Amino acid sequence: MSASTGLWIVRLRAERCARGWDERAAVAELGRLLPKGTGRGLNEDAWRAWENGRRPPAGVRPALARLFGTVTTGLFARAAPPRTGLSPSERRRVASLVRAGRAGEALEGLTVVVDHLCGDYPTRSPAELSGEARWWTVVLRAADLPSLPRHVSAALRALDGWLTLLRSSVEYDQGHVRRARELRRAGLEIAARSGDRRMTAWGHEMGAWFALTQGRHDDALAEASAAQKAGSSTPVFSQASGLAARTWARLGDPERADECLKAAREVLESLSEAVDPDHQFSVDPGRFEFQLMDCERVLGRTALARIHAEQLIRLGTLADGTERTPLRNAEARIAVATAYLRDGEPEVAAEIGLRALASERRSLPSLAMVAEELAREFRTRYPGDPGAREFREAAQVLRRQVDAAGP
Repeated sequence: MSASTGLWIVRLRAERCARGWDERAAVAELGRLLPKGTGRGLNEDAWRAWENGRRPPAGVRPALARLFGTVTTGLFARAAPPRTGLSPSERRRVASLVRAGRAGEALEGLTVVVDHLCGDYPTRSPAELSGEARWWTVVLRAADLPSLPRHVSAALRALDGWLTLLRSSVEYDQGHVRRARELRRAGLEIAARSGDRRMTAWGHEMGAWFALTQGRHDDALAEASAAQKAGSSTPVFSQASGLAARTWARLGDPERADECLKAAREVLESLSEAVDPDHQFSVDPGRFEFQLMDCERVLGRTALARIHAEQLIRLGTLADGTERTPLRNAEARIAVATAYLRDGEPEVAAEIGLRALASERRSLPSLAMVAEELAREFRTRYPGDPGAREFREAAQVLRRQVDAAGP
């Protein structure tokens, strides 16, 4: 059994056990979701065979995903291989073409460069990535747009907009809130001038993310709604719905949170195009799993939150131990730590929580938000525990880092 194959097997068994179902109950629940006439051969033996490595039939997989509140490509996800990018010499050649007034010839290479920079987002140093994105922004703006064919100048403006939003993201990760907001507004202005609704939707999605992690819940819902409107029936609609769900969860409204998660799942399930799972402006199933995990944790559905968190960590870790999605992994570890805490194991919870805060690649405001939520639970449940005190102090240090990050 390969590691990538084993991911869904582990998940299938964990989801069933978390709901307290035996194989018979799981089959009964699945049967209610299957279209009439497609459940032939569905029985306890078939379910056991799935959990032992036999892949479920294609017609059953969407119902299995719906049974567990996820999407088919998420439930049966495979670990992604390491990414590769353009060589330094290829990048220098692209930049030299623009400087030589041959931006049209450089367009394909520029598109590849920007896509790869966006794909570097999860793992690369934010300061380093921001610096290179700013450098390429200067290269793009050196092009003489009025002299270029309209389709070339429009494409260059779009690349400028995506780089601007990428820079906003990485500045925010460093805690540079004011700079991130300015760049986001600039990206939205580029989107408005070019009529790029996808870029507009992502700009508002980022606004929802900023607001959520700063505790501005009304603003988060408003920005999520704007993103849904601009990106209707697209992947960003799913992402914005997930952010709305996370906001409603923190406002103590599980029904609205579940409605938003359902809408996010249905849109993502309906989309079949392949995406780069590392790209900052794409929505892979892992993003939905992340939103779902966060809601389950906040709403107190601890066993389910832990399943999603452990799945995210498995998917986000390569065979050699390299973390492909350190941002998600860090917050997933907060969810796992929360599960241990609620199960009466504060020492284990503190150890896992501290590991989450020690991640080298972090989004400071986002990690600070979930760390403070865990710290409050430590304070309530185990106020005198040494591990609990150590974690609370570490969470306070993280918050001070955010506050001290400056503009």
